Order: sequence, then C-alpha cells, then structure tokens
Amino acid sequence: MTTFRLILRSLRHRPASQAATALAIAISAAVITGALLVGDSVRGSLRRRVELRLGAVTHAVVPGDRLVTADLASRLSRRLSRPAAGLLEVPGVAATPDGSRRLPRVTVLGIDAAIAAMAGPAGFTVPAAGEVIMGAAAAGRLGLAPGQVVVVRAENLNAFPRDTPLAAAGSRQVALRLTLRAILGEDQLAGLSLRADPLSPVNLFVDRTDLCRALELPDRVNRILLAAPAATDEAMAAALAATWRLDDVGLDLRERAGGCTLTSERIFLDAEVQRAAAALDPAAATVLTYFVTAIGRAGCESPFAFITGTDAAWLHGDLGDDGVVVNRWLADDLACGPGDTLDIRYLAV
Repeated sequence: MTTFRLILRSLRHRPASQAATALAIAISAAVITGALLVGDSVRGSLRRRVELRLGAVTHAVVPGDRLVTADLASRLSRRLSRPAAGLLEVPGVAATPDGSRRLPRVTVLGIDAAIAAMAGPAGFTVPAAGEVIMGAAAAGRLGLAPGQVVVVRAENLNAFPRDTPLAAAGSRQVALRLTLRAILGEDQLAGLSLRADPLSPVNLFVDRTDLCRALELPDRVNRILLAAPAATDEAMAAALAATWRLDDVGLDLRERAGGCTLTSERIFLDAEVQRAAAALDPAAATVLTYFVTAIGRAGCESPFAFITGTDAAWLHGDLGDDGVVVNRWLADDLACGPGDTLDIRYLAV
C-alpha cells in the first residue's frame, strides 16, 4: 500500500478527527505567522522611534546632577576624531507673550552648531542668539509660526545642591523672550531625548550661550552627545578618562604652604572624590567648612560666620564632642574665653 492510499483511507475512516487536526494545524500556523509579523512590526516601530529621538547619537556623557565645562565636549571630539555636542538641558515653561496659550512642561535645550552633526541627513537649523526652534507639535499647541515671539521660562540651575542653605533662594526660573526661527520635522531631532519615555518630549532649542548667560552658568553643560558608531564602550571610557580635568567637574586643586587643598564648587566633596584623594595621600586631612547664621554668648551675638570641622594634626588637643576653638577677633567680639559656652545656630541640610 502506498503512502498516498494510506492517507486517503485514514481520511475516509476518521474524517471528523482528521478535519479537526488539519484545522488546529492551520490555526497554529496562522497564530505563529501573525506573531512573527507583529514582532517584526514592533521592532521596526521601536527602531524608528530610537532613530527619531537620537538621530546620529551613539553615546552620551550624563554627569548626573553635575554641570561640566562645554570645552570637555570639544576635547572629546578631538580625542576621538568624531563629532561631539555639549547641551545644557533644563526643564521649563513656554507661553505666548499675552499668556493665552501655555505649555507647562517643556525641555529647554541650550545648543550650539555642533548639534547639527547629530541630526543625520535631515539636517538641523541652529538657533542664533535671541531665537528658538521647536517641533511642529509644540508650535501648534502654542499657535506659533516662524517670526513670532514666545516667552520661555527656564529653571534656574545652580552648582550648589538645592537642599543646601547656600543655594540661591527666590525665583527658580529665568525668562527669555525669543523669536521662533524655524519649526522642526520629527526627523530633525525635534524629539531628542535620552530617556526611555513612551511620551514624546516637548523640546525647545535655544542658543546655549544665551541660556548660560541667563542662568549665570558660564560655559556649562549637563549632556554631551557623541556620534561615534565604531567606538566601543571601553574606548569611550578610556577617551573620557584621558580627557577630563578637575575643573571640568567643579573641583579645584591648589598648592598651599606645606601641601595642597582640594575644594568643590558644590560645597561638599562627593564620597568618591574623598576616597580617591585619600588613596593618593593617606595622611590627607579632611575639612568641612559650613555656614552658620549666628554665634552667640550671654546675649552677645556675631551673625553670619563660617565654622570648620577637621581632623588635621595642627588642631591641638582633644576638643571632645562640644569643644571649639575661635580666633581672636571672635573672642573679643563676644568677650569670651576658655571654659565659656557658645551658642551656634545653623541650618540643617
């Protein structure tokens, strides 16, 4: 008996069972084929979204809540022989001059001409001083056309951590009155973002020098974008390690009599920095200088002073938990001497 005749007899003998089997196979094949097609479609959509958000960007340096010098991007570019762009990214608000239309949550991006290399073949219109560019969605919600004016309020960043008493008080925003130069298409980095957010970002691109001046942050950035598709992560890390300087991250190393001092523009040295300094010099002394609102004694008060805690060897004697050494000027001002009790008032972080 041939295989074909065996199949025919089986179909005649149990037609219902064979039909059910054939139907199950057909449904399974359809489900698997559909899943593969949907998977390809999803992957294609995700890939397209990444391309629209990043353009030619392959790597980024994101220093957390720190600000770094814009020159670091230029030095990285020269080191790698690849384009690099420094951005100052801050949250903000955009509105029409009369306040009739408003975008409450936008991302203000201070850029320079180097960003054009990140846009890919679609190109990018770089704003000049006093200008802003944005995507079609943002312009539509504000009802703006090129040549019209928009008021952009950018959050006022500061080198100090926000929860420190020395951080700037008052308004957290600065206002810029800008002219809309151009409206970007979605393939022109209008949705530039390093975040994996399902919502499309609302970006406003302004001249970085303008933004830095308004925020009183001379030549600082908090994002560095690079277009280096052939570079490995190890190569990027090595280039950054060979390129960065202490002043890029707000650290200052100065020679003093008998040694040197390392200070930070952020008031406090990060734990990683302290450990690195201690590894270089195990005998290094740590010093914490802090602002106090007043030092007083018996009704006398000396307002606004600095107090320092240290484990340096030059601090003679064991002060215990409540001892303090003052200079002659403060001792005369408060008429205090050894054994007197001082009241010190300060703001806690």
